[in-house]
Amino acid sequence: MSSNVGNYFGNLLLKAMLNATNLTAPTTIYLGLATGSGSITELSGGSYSRQPITFTSVGTGYTASNSNVATFVGLPTASVAYIQLWDATSSGHFLFAATIDVSGTPTPVSVTSGDSLMFAVGRFTINFTGLA
Repeated sequence: MSSNVGNYFGNLLLKAMLNATNLTAPTTIYLGLATGSGSITELSGGSYSRQPITFTSVGTGYTASNSNVATFVGLPTASVAYIQLWDATSSGHFLFAATIDVSGTPTPVSVTSGDSLMFAVGRFTINFTGLA
């Protein structure tokens, strides 16, 4: 899974680690969907809206998985290539994006107008690799 940390979130992490600045976690994290190859564009149209998402506690191996079902309904026609994490239902700060993969291969999901897309509990995992 290819991933990108947003500038806002990356800046917060650096300030917390290098400047002893307290990091305040968002009250709610929202899952968004995006298209793109090269540049990432969040979906718009239909009844699309970001969905609240929760995660398991970070465990051994520096990983956390989604702990609730996220369901998007009334989607516009699109090739959904990325999931995104945001700190608000609209606007807000972009935190993180990752490609939608199947067994490590980027695999966009095609949806047509009015479709729904559901992510089951444990469907995706966020982890940091290469930590010593």
